[in-house]
Amino acid sequence: QIVLSATGATNPVFLDNIYFMSSTAPTDAPTAPTADAANVVSIFSDAYTDLTGTTWNPNWSQTTVVADTTIAGNAVKRYSSFNYSGIEPAATINGSATTHFTLDYWTSDATALLVKFRDYGANGTYDGGDDVETEISNTPTTGSWNTLSIAIADFVAAGLTTSSNIGQIVLSATGATNPVFLDNIY
Repeated sequence: QIVLSATGATNPVFLDNIYFMSSTAPTDAPTAPTADAANVVSIFSDAYTDLTGTTWNPNWSQTTVVADTTIAGNAVKRYSSFNYSGIEPAATINGSATTHFTLDYWTSDATALLVKFRDYGANGTYDGGDDVETEISNTPTTGSWNTLSIAIADFVAAGLTTSSNIGQIVLSATGATNPVFLDNIY
């Protein structure tokens, strides 16, 4: 129940635009990661040296719009109309030499964040012949920066038979009517 009152008003009081609001974008930057740079293959982060030649949001008929933006002096990726989006490194990533895939995220309303790896198989090229892919879904926390860290072993347990030539990373969100912000992807 909301009660509004005006003391001493002899003329009408007009009210407009009365609503509850929650933030749909972060105002602070995520905490900088602390993993040893020697053990990191960075795709996007101010804290590490990123891979060069990475293609963001390749044209796969998705509605997602990815934009670079700055929040509290920190570069982040802003995903609007986020149904799915790809990341294609210039060269495949040897995921078997790493232990986790990590990213920082901020969402006001997504109900799931999904990460899919597509490994190009023994020949290391996208040809559909020996490629394999696996997706893992995660329930996000909303309204603050959080870290999603998925063990490479979890992808293997979910059916990724090889992780030596990861050529595509597909990110998607369920229920995200507002932009999703990502940072520190490694």
